Amino acid sequence: MPDFAQVYSFLGSVFDPSTKGHLQKLKEMNPIDVETALLLMRNLSINLTSPDFEDQVSSYPTFC
Repeated sequence: MPDFAQVYSFLGSVFDPSTKGHLQKLKEMNPIDVETALLLMRNLSINLTSPDFEDQVSSYPTFC
C-alpha cells in the first residue's frame, strides 16, 4: 500500500520553486511510492493537455 502522505508531499514539493533534489528524493522513496507518484504525475499531464480542460488551463497565467 502506498504511503499517500509521502507521495502527495513529494508531488507538492515538485511545484515549490524553492525545493530542490527531487530526483534524489525519488531514489530514497519505496518503489510503490515512486510508482504511485509517477502515475499521478502522468495522469496530471494527460489531464492538463486534454481539450476538456483547455478553458481551465488557459485561464491560469504563465510564469515562463
